[in-house]
Amino acid sequence: MRDKSPGLPAVAATVLALAGAMPLTVHGQSVDLSGIWFGGGGPTGRTSEHPPLTEYGHSVSDDFDAVDDPHNQCEQAGLARHLTTPYPWKIEQYDDEVLFIYEEWEIVRTVHLDAEPPDDLQPSKMGYSAGRYVNGELIVNTTGLTAGLPRLANYFWYSSDQATIEERYSRNAQGDLIQNVVMHDPVMLEEPWVMHRVFKPYEYELLSFVCELRERPARSNP
Repeated sequence: MRDKSPGLPAVAATVLALAGAMPLTVHGQSVDLSGIWFGGGGPTGRTSEHPPLTEYGHSVSDDFDAVDDPHNQCEQAGLARHLTTPYPWKIEQYDDEVLFIYEEWEIVRTVHLDAEPPDDLQPSKMGYSAGRYVNGELIVNTTGLTAGLPRLANYFWYSSDQATIEERYSRNAQGDLIQNVVMHDPVMLEEPWVMHRVFKPYEYELLSFVCELRERPARSNP
């Protein structure tokens, strides 16, 4: 059962939302994104129901069987999948970094402020995220990703190790968190894939995440 005790950041965000006021500054920045967020209204505002895949992208993605989803084997499928998570997540802001804490998989992602990727960067599922504040937005650029498996509803597609992702985060007058995502992938996408989501303040705490191995038989061909 989810803990019904609201955390202080969530309470503050809720008060701001009810008041219809913009948040105060945090760590000298022009936007306070801190708190726990939930909802997102599903991935909306995207350029198409499915990502604009290249011919090669279609050839490797269209016949993907959900039985083969690495989530079934308790393996997280990369950053792009986290950006469409249906679970709550948390933002913590500091002077030199921003932490994105996802309930799903209990991933703690670091956004390095005003930084460049190291020369010896090793590719990973979550990549290297560098951020900066510009005109009331947190802009995050992620490089150094390994191949991933994003998902929209029941459609899966592969992203390549050449994918890069830009995210923009801001607050509206109601105190909601606005997320805008653009993924570039010259191997899998004919044009950038775009997603827009709106999150509401969440008054509860994140839960611990437990994954259970699931084995499903492959579908037989008719």
